[in-house]
Parts: sequence; C-alpha cells; structure tokens
Amino acid sequence: MLSIAKECIYFSAVAAPFLLPLPTLPRARPQQPPTPDSQIIEAKTAFLTAEILYPKDDKHSFASELDTISNIASGTKLWSVYRPATAENADIIIKIVEDRTLGTKWTLTLHVYDPEDNRKLYQEKREYVELKNDVHRLMNHLLNAVLEERRLDRQEAQHAKEKEKALSEYEARVGPAQITCDSVRLYANRGADRRVNRILNKGEHVTIITPANNEAVIRIGDIVGYVDAQCVEVLAAAHSR
Repeated sequence: MLSIAKECIYFSAVAAPFLLPLPTLPRARPQQPPTPDSQIIEAKTAFLTAEILYPKDDKHSFASELDTISNIASGTKLWSVYRPATAENADIIIKIVEDRTLGTKWTLTLHVYDPEDNRKLYQEKREYVELKNDVHRLMNHLLNAVLEERRLDRQEAQHAKEKEKALSEYEARVGPAQITCDSVRLYANRGADRRVNRILNKGEHVTIITPANNEAVIRIGDIVGYVDAQCVEVLAAAHSR
C-alpha cells in the first residue's frame, strides 16, 4: 500500500514501515542584473528622466509621482558616477518607467539609451513593491556594476603598464655587454659542485642572455655560462641606438 502525506512517502510492508523523505528542491537564486554596455561604462555625462504608463481611463495627475521618482534616483550615487547634462549633450539617457497598465500589478523598469539613435543599452525590470527601495535597487544595480567595470579597466590598464615597464627594464639589461671586473669566473653550471669554463678578463665583450641580481647568464663565442652579475654591464651604446 502506498500513501502520501505532505513531504513524506510511507511504504507499508508485512514486517515494518519505511519512511522516505521527499528531496528538498533547491531555492531559486535571484536573477542577476544585466552587465552594462561598454558605452555606459565609458560615459561621463547622463540625463535622467521618468515616465508613468497608466490606463486610459485613469485621469490622475502624475507630476508629483514623476518628481518623486527623479528625486529618489538623484539621491543615489548617480551624480558621483556621472555629471548631469541635458539630453542633447549627455553621453547616455537614463529613464525610469513606472508601468500601471496592468491594474494592481505595477512594475518599474530602468532603461539606458544611446542619445544618438535611441538604441537601448541596458534594461532591468522589477515588480513595484516600495517605490524608494525599488528605485534605489535599480539605480544601485546599474551604478555598482559601472563602478566595478571601471575598477577592472583601471586594474587591467595598470597591469599592462607594469608589464610594459618590466619588459622595458628587462630589455635594458640584456644584449651586448662587457666584463667590468678582473679574473671573473665563467661557470658552466649552478649548484654545490661548480665547474669553471674559463676566466674572463676586464673589458672582454660578452652578451647577456638572462639578467639577474646575483648571477647573469652570458654568452661569449660558443660558450654559455654564469657570471657574477656585479661584474658584467650592458654596453650603453647598445641601447642608445
């Protein structure tokens, strides 16, 4: 006999019953806000506007509600991320639409447009619950994403700059060089038991292959080995061309 009660299934047998719990369904994760278009991230100025969509038979004036939406949006970090501008001069247009056309189920939608051709760059929609919270959430989702992408762009640019600097410094320490000390040992290997390939004299020309703080890898003729890094110096003429 099989009987079902709420979240458990009971199996009856001759000897004893067994209790098997139903599997717990995973909780749905909230939908993540969209990623801003690169134009939104790079924009410096913005124009903010609001609109209310309502049934044709609704004769109320919505001027106060429009002002409230604009004031709430302006009270976020909006104007620390963008400079205010007229629609004609702004890099982007930010528009908040309150939609009342479905009766009691209202929605709020944040749109971002390209002023040049009114192309939509971004959109996030949510059910209307509490106006101030809803507008704040919509604005913060957009603005926080913009700030994070800008941070990542700066970080990437800094890494590229540091990499270029490191490469430039590396290239400045390789190439034609000369021995600057007397009787410098050119080792064939590293380790405890070292073998000397030859003795280099001050002024001999070599080529630094790999620079280092302690020992540099150099080549002289067909011989490659290790020398004291303090006793080999890149020729200035090699990097002044």
